[in-house]
Amino acid sequence: MAGFVGTAKAHEVSTIFSEKLNIYGYGLFDFCIASEGEFLPGLPVECRKGGSFALFRVAPFLDFQITSRARALIQLQFDYAPEFEIFGKIEAEKEEKEGKEEWKVEFDPKGGKEVEHEGFGELDLPYVFFEYSFIDLLKIRAGKYLNPFGLIHERRDAFPTFPYLFHPLMYSEDFNLIPPYNVGIQLRGEIPYFVYVVHIANGRGSVANVIDANPDKAVGIHLFGRVPSGIFQGSLLGFDFYTDKDFKDVRHTTLGRHSILSISEIGPGKIQLWGELAHYTKDKQKALS
Repeated sequence: MAGFVGTAKAHEVSTIFSEKLNIYGYGLFDFCIASEGEFLPGLPVECRKGGSFALFRVAPFLDFQITSRARALIQLQFDYAPEFEIFGKIEAEKEEKEGKEEWKVEFDPKGGKEVEHEGFGELDLPYVFFEYSFIDLLKIRAGKYLNPFGLIHERRDAFPTFPYLFHPLMYSEDFNLIPPYNVGIQLRGEIPYFVYVVHIANGRGSVANVIDANPDKAVGIHLFGRVPSGIFQGSLLGFDFYTDKDFKDVRHTTLGRHSILSISEIGPGKIQLWGELAHYTKDKQKALS
């Protein structure tokens, strides 16, 4: 597989609505080929015999610094340069059947014979949030955001193009230890030697983390202490806690520890050792990552 990933940051743009607007993003155009067969497990859809070019992902970011204290961030994500033609409407509602609550999906063709979906690709809004800073130790963030947990989620603004590259398994949606996204509200703060985030959100008991479908709310805590200067500048030790309930009202709880040992005076550069540990429980099931 050969590919190209690029990131770029535009010049700041002044508008009458904001102090500053930053436009940046990343994208991937690749060629992927499988030596035999049509597909290989875990590889992109274009990896087939004979190969294919693909404009796999384009992800622009709009970062508005509205005032010196207010900020809004929007990310658009286009996978496989989508073209959509969607007619009709799909609705989901909860109903009680034989004493149990189930989700019922209804289709409204709006005058047609059936709901039609045409085209290929996907459009998503991974980030849409507003943030207001009172002081360095007190900021409010509300909207859709990456769950603040461990070393990875808040240290990147681009989801790995292919999930099996440079992405610890504890963050994989297949293992479901931590939902990658949430919709809710955060209290957060940062000074040179301490960072904290406390948030309340919908959790996995919701439709795409956007519309809550149970009475429970997700609760999370993310904090770490950091060495602000000296030979170990940038080293940190942190703690994480996250809990929520799923559609079946089963509780999921994850505890985490994360650390970075950063040594800046060895040779011409810097050495960093990253480490993470997560303990996950669901009902009577337990997992360690």
